[in-house]
Amino acid sequence: MFVPHLGTDQIFQFRLDAKAGRLTANTPPVVQMKAGSGPRHIVISSDNRFAYLLNELTATVTTLALDARTGLLTEVSSASALPPDTKLVPGAPRPSPGRNVDNDIWASDLHLTPDGKLLLTPPSGPAARSARLRVDPATGTLTYLSSTPTEPQPRGFAVDPTGRTMIVSGEKSDTLSVYAIDPVSGALSLRQKYPTGKGSNWVEIVSFD
Repeated sequence: MFVPHLGTDQIFQFRLDAKAGRLTANTPPVVQMKAGSGPRHIVISSDNRFAYLLNELTATVTTLALDARTGLLTEVSSASALPPDTKLVPGAPRPSPGRNVDNDIWASDLHLTPDGKLLLTPPSGPAARSARLRVDPATGTLTYLSSTPTEPQPRGFAVDPTGRTMIVSGEKSDTLSVYAIDPVSGALSLRQKYPTGKGSNWVEIVSFD
């Protein structure tokens, strides 16, 4: 089990005794990430070979190899989820009073498509966009593809079990955006917006057989 900790820039590593329901710290107990990166969300590839870590304060996604024998993570590479012409700047865990945060990065969520080919994340900022990164299944490395305008200050989103639809909420929005995911290119196209009231926070999709 892995627990990203934004304030210390670490990932805590645990071993789970499923029968007893107990956790013990692995050895080593933490993975130290780059200072100021702000580890926040982590997802595991379907083959359990890689973990993808979203860093909230820099909008980078770190690929970590997962050792099936020891349960330990090792950093492999990192890719930015921001477009090359971005004006956003690294954020801070606790902004100082009076500090202008209008252009701060607050990357908020991370999901893989069910086929494992795309990684999606919305870096927050004044020009909110949802980014797509291509996944190399052999090496786990990521390549930035493009980004699509989305809800103001995107907070949470989800991809449906077929991998063809993405739904995004925004903390500074009163609607949800629903996008079609192209099955070949992975490109996003807006289908429709739906009213939700102010401050939408999270999205979960429940599938029924």
